[in-house]
Amino acid sequence: VDELLEISQFFSQRISPDIEEDDYLFTYGDDFDYITSKDCLVLKTVPDLEDKESLEQNELEKLAASHGFAQSSKLSSFAEGVQRSIIATRGLAAELAAEGSIVSASQKDIARNLGQLVLDRHTIYLYADVLDSPDVCWENPEVDPLYKLVERFLELSPRVELLNKRVEVVRELLSLLSDELKNKHAARLEEIIIYLITIEIALTLIKD
Repeated sequence: VDELLEISQFFSQRISPDIEEDDYLFTYGDDFDYITSKDCLVLKTVPDLEDKESLEQNELEKLAASHGFAQSSKLSSFAEGVQRSIIATRGLAAELAAEGSIVSASQKDIARNLGQLVLDRHTIYLYADVLDSPDVCWENPEVDPLYKLVERFLELSPRVELLNKRVEVVRELLSLLSDELKNKHAARLEEIIIYLITIEIALTLIKD
């Protein structure tokens, strides 16, 4: 497994610094099933070394299930990124509530965090394909029920919805903080303009 992970890094993008690790068992039965108490997945095709068709079908079943497990890991990685944004913005919200203004972060910092949130949400929908059935299920419909079973057990759809809600909450907070900094910057510019006009009037009076 370690060798496979090392090889896969050459084809990976945005590698997460944290390793997501889950352990599952599998066995064989008459129908696809998931034994929740044992984290055990039930496959239907027992591989036979002398039967090429059974070997291929067994591989397809394992591949379909693996897609569900991989998508769960993707979601966990995205959730960690959103959690970091929540932690970062929580302090800013507390600062705004206590001080009435933001002094520990700049407009650029908040824009960077907002951009990262948009990128994560964009990745979930367009690149991660978390809610889509993998190609192996489209090409082999007989293993799609197995993938759907894993998807339901790992609660992929509810987790995506929850993650998007959390992203939306943080996005609204960052937008609010961004507007606050813009207003603060505009007020500062107005003060500078007033000071300059005052100095100009003073210089004119002195000259006259």
